[in-house]
This record gives sequence, C-alpha cells and structure tokens, in this order.
Amino acid sequence: MELFMSFSFITNGGIMMYLIIAASITGLYIILERFFYFRRIRINAGDLLHKVKQTLGSHPTTAQAQSALNIVKNINSPLAVMFTVIINNHSRSKEEIEAELEIAAKKEVPKLEQLLSGLNTVGTITPLMGLLGTVIGMISSFSVIASISNPEAAAANVSSASVANGISTALYTTAAGLFVALPCMIFYNYFNKKKETIINEMEQCSAELISHLKSNEF
Repeated sequence: MELFMSFSFITNGGIMMYLIIAASITGLYIILERFFYFRRIRINAGDLLHKVKQTLGSHPTTAQAQSALNIVKNINSPLAVMFTVIINNHSRSKEEIEAELEIAAKKEVPKLEQLLSGLNTVGTITPLMGLLGTVIGMISSFSVIASISNPEAAAANVSSASVANGISTALYTTAAGLFVALPCMIFYNYFNKKKETIINEMEQCSAELISHLKSNEF
C-alpha cells in the first residue's frame, strides 16, 4: 500500500498513470454519487404497499385517495412515483392506468441507470490504459538498450535509470489499472443489482396495487 501512496509511483508511471488517476477520480465520484442516491431512495416496499392498500380500501373515495397520496408524496422513491400515478388514476380502467405507469417508468428508470455506464467504462478502460502503459514502458526500455552499440556498455547499463524507469512504467501502470478497475466493476455490479431489484419492486408492487383496486370490478 505504501507503494501506491508514494509520489514516485505516480511520476514513474508516465503519462498513462495520470490518465488512470483521472479515470479513478471519475470512478470514485460515480461510486459515491450512486451510493448516496440508492441510499436516499431506499424504502421498505412491502410496508409502503400495505399502508397504501389499507388507506385506499377496495373502492377508494376522494378522501381516501388523498390520504394515500399524503402517504407517498414525501417519499423519495421511484415506487412512490408509481403509486402516485395509480392513485391519481384509480377511477380509470386497468389498461389506462398501466399506460400511465409505462410513461412514468420511462422517466424513472433512467434515473436508476444514471452514470452506471460511465462506471462500467472506467472499469473497462483502466486495465487497457495499464496495458498501454506497459507497452510504452517496455518500448522505452528496449529502445535504450538498442541505442547502446557496445555490448559491454549495454550490459553495464541494463540497470541504468533509463531502463529501470521504462520497466517501472510498465509495472506501475499495469498495477494501477487493475487497482482502479476492480472496485469499479464490483460497485458497477452492485449498483446494477440494486437497480434491477428496484425495478422489480416497481413492477410487482404496482401490479399488486392495481389488482387490489380492480379486483372487485365486473
């Protein structure tokens, strides 16, 4: 860990190291932003569904519908948005409610997916940046060796600063690329799973609430 914290680790890595650092800052920003976003919208879907169903009853009056709206209006969650659409359209047909829900979902789902493609990109390209740094470093090392015409001089200078720096660039950028990519891909999969869970809750709970309201219609 001390190696990663040292300034020489950055300077010896060459230009690709700075690009990897820039990518890591982007990845860190996305991870923090998504972490706090999903934390803000976290709710107990089952409890919310139960409260709304109880408040609405089977044939909600205007007062019951307003009471249900009061339950969900201050909840920062895509599911609350879905419930708001259903409650506001509770007197309409099932098909009409579902059409309104589809429109609302097209607005809410992109919010769940926001920045995730960027995190995936960072996790994908940083190992490639590291690989490119490896190639650049090795080319630099072999170029120094090739420029020494005297075999004895070449043998004496293989461990010189120029050759060592080239090899260091190769090793440092490879390590840094993987060091950045691993947490990015872990969090990308984690957030993607959270997104899928929330979408499933939106679909299932919305369907259950519609079924509850329309079950007694003939």
